[in-house]
Amino acid sequence: MLGRFENLTLDSIDAPVTKLAGIVAAIWTEGKFPLLLLSGKMGSGKTTFVSKLVKALLDHLKPGLDKSKLFVNSPTYTLMNEYPFPEIRNQLEDPLEIFHFDLYRIGSSEEIPDLGFEEYWNGKGISLIEWWEKAEPEFKDRKFRIQIELEEADEDTRNLQIEFLGEEWRRSDLKIESFLKSEKIL
Repeated sequence: MLGRFENLTLDSIDAPVTKLAGIVAAIWTEGKFPLLLLSGKMGSGKTTFVSKLVKALLDHLKPGLDKSKLFVNSPTYTLMNEYPFPEIRNQLEDPLEIFHFDLYRIGSSEEIPDLGFEEYWNGKGISLIEWWEKAEPEFKDRKFRIQIELEEADEDTRNLQIEFLGEEWRRSDLKIESFLKSEKIL
């Protein structure tokens, strides 16, 4: 299932991000661990998107949580940032852990096993992965994948494409098709 949102400003991107966060929160609450794969050129807004998504997830999972000290930044040099929220738990009593990866500095997918990231991608928290193409073979058979592509329309606007990959998303209770249609997909 694929949706495309065009000419979004940083403010207008909040609507689809908030709705996407609701879908991701519902899946995580059930004890499933979604992977969000982010594509886009340098400066297209991937980290800004991640920051908005993390805050929207928290709004869905624990409304009123103080996010004033939450700082979501690019893990370009550290490769991974972890955002733990032990006070938020899913149905299996797992604490919320959000893992933000940036694989830009990875030379090839052959480096991935040495880094140990599979532990996270195989079912631990919510993973948001920038430059995921560098490790593409790692993701092709994983459940609950969402591919997100950001492209710069001009200096102030972005085009956003969201694709829900896999049969797992075809559940009517998630209302993904209505989400994609409600945003006036072009």
